Amino acid sequence: MSKKGLMEQDLSKLDVTKLHPLSPKVIGDSYSLGVVLLELATGQKPLGVSTADEGFKGNLVDRVIMLSNFGRIKDGIDKRLYRKGHDEEIVRETKFMEKTSSQLKAKTWP
Repeated sequence: MSKKGLMEQDLSKLDVTKLHPLSPKVIGDSYSLGVVLLELATGQKPLGVSTADEGFKGNLVDRVIMLSNFGRIKDGIDKRLYRKGHDEEIVRETKFMEKTSSQLKAKTWP
């Protein structure tokens, strides 16, 4: 396996909440960056996501988490980005952003 493939495999298993003792500010900033990246990947605003075909109503992170749980992450990606020759990378990065955002969202403080 190439170095790049090994690094991508390692990143997919990364739990960002265990990297370093993170302050609430770092958690918030990291979560916000993840939301912005999800906005770019999906073409949707972060709040008030509503899809009639899925009956979903909530925020962007929750929708991407739901799609990921059902193995439908591709359905959430902006169609203008898809089929341009970088589909695998877009799906992989979207999954990573979803995982990171869900870990940071679930982070509790003592």
